[in-house]
This record gives sequence, C-alpha cells and structure tokens, in this order.
Amino acid sequence: MGKKSAKSQRSEADRIRHAEYVIRAIDAQGIPALCATLPRGRKILSLIADLASPELVLEIKRATRAYSIAAQRAASQAKGTRRAKEATRRTNISATTGSHDLAAETARRAAAAQAHTDRINALRERHPDCPRLADAALAEGLPDDMLRSYLDTADVAYVRRVRAGILQAGDVMHRLGITRYRLDRLDDSGALPHDHRKSLHLLGRGYVNQRIWTLDSVEAYRASN
Repeated sequence: MGKKSAKSQRSEADRIRHAEYVIRAIDAQGIPALCATLPRGRKILSLIADLASPELVLEIKRATRAYSIAAQRAASQAKGTRRAKEATRRTNISATTGSHDLAAETARRAAAAQAHTDRINALRERHPDCPRLADAALAEGLPDDMLRSYLDTADVAYVRRVRAGILQAGDVMHRLGITRYRLDRLDDSGALPHDHRKSLHLLGRGYVNQRIWTLDSVEAYRASN
C-alpha cells in the first residue's frame, strides 16, 4: 500500500512539473506555437487543467481547434495537389504513348461506319420499290444472323414476325398502307379479320391483348383489292 502511495505521489509530482513546463512554454512561445509543437490539445489541457485559469483553458481550446482546422485544410490541399499531379502525369503518358493507338482506333471506327453506310445504300439501290429498309431486307432474303448488320432492333423484330407469318396491327398497316381507323373498320366488318389474339407485356402498360394476323390472310386481301 505504501509503495503504491509513493508511486502515486511521484506520478503526481511528475505531472505537476510537466504542467508547469507547459505553462512556461505558453508564456514564452504563445499558444499557437505550442499547439504546433504539441498539437494534441486535449493532452495539454489534461496536464494543466487544475493549474491554469479558465481563460487560459478556453484560449488553448480555441487555438487548438484553429490549428486542427488549418492542419486538415493543409492536408486536403496537399492531397488534391498530389492527385492533380498524378492525373497530369497519366495524361502526359497517354498523350505521348497512346496517340498512335488512339488515331488507329479512330480510323478503324470511321472505316466501320462507312462500310455500314455503304452496305445499307447498296441494299436500297437493289430494291428501290421498298420504301422501308426492313422490306428491302426481306426482298433480299438476308439471313437472320446478318439482320443486325443492316437494321435496328424494331426492324429486326418486324422481319422475323413476317418470316414467321405473324403480323401485328402496325405491321398490317405498313404492308397495306392504311391507317389504324381503316384497319379497325376492315377487322370489324370481316373483310380482314384478325386471326387470333396474343397476350403481350408492354412496358408501363402491363399485359395487353394484341391482335394478330397471318401473313397469308393479309397478302390475300391485298391481292383481291
């Protein structure tokens, strides 16, 4: 018990001597300089809390907080500067070593786009009576694996429906050159009735019953009119 008491007394004496040293350093250097030397303000306050005046404690708190904010800003600016330098370095490397690759890739894409345009123009020239590119693809007899080289997604779906002999209302309107109102009249009168209905899921509308015509019935009506 006596040893613990003596040890405790020595620790308290060391703490007091350290606190007195800190207070003398504050008087000699000023609080900002001391914060720069010993930035752990809480540690400083724990040392001199019972020896310093309330005004001094408050001043140390303010100076420590200001030093901490300044240190964080400086660290953030230094980090941003390092990132900017690294980005500049990578850009310079890309500009010096990748310029040839970039030019080659640009030329390759331009050649591919021109080849695509030439293919479409040639297809249209071979079938001038087809106003729609999808009809030209049908007349050409393009295989399914080549459709995407000429047509967009909607036209590819149209060609595949025609080849399957299953036409939707829009397909029938296009092939006959009629309006929706005319198609509805033909359907209601029995002149060109739809063959069946199919449930389709449309984005934002849910499931709808889509009228379906067969290609043979549409072509038969067109031949008789």
